[in-house]
Amino acid sequence: MSNTIPNLKNKDKRAWQPKKGKSVMDWENAADSSMPTVFYRTLNAEGLEIFYREAGPWDAPTVLLLHGFPSSSHMFRNLIPMLADKYHVVAPDFPGYGESSALSVSDFDYSFERLATVTEKFTEKLN
Repeated sequence: MSNTIPNLKNKDKRAWQPKKGKSVMDWENAADSSMPTVFYRTLNAEGLEIFYREAGPWDAPTVLLLHGFPSSSHMFRNLIPMLADKYHVVAPDFPGYGESSALSVSDFDYSFERLATVTEKFTEKLN
């Protein structure tokens, strides 16, 4: 088996995913398995619309994926489905990043302390 991502331009355009128990670079046709659904939602925290990706069972342990700078929850798009079989996965976009509200620097303090406060309020509202 090749260690490259399959070429989806061929006639078989079905979904592809890594084999269970294998590295991300070992690919197989996923026609016989189902990928977890990833939901795209928003939540108001501290007066900001926070966009987040969510997948997995609600009653499973929650994994909160926080992106770096400059980035967004999009960086976790391939990881979220891999974790969603066993975990409730939440990946928000920080204010000013990805699909979350972006205020001017005169209207919002983009410090780590302020981002931590918004993240805390976000997680409180999720529960």
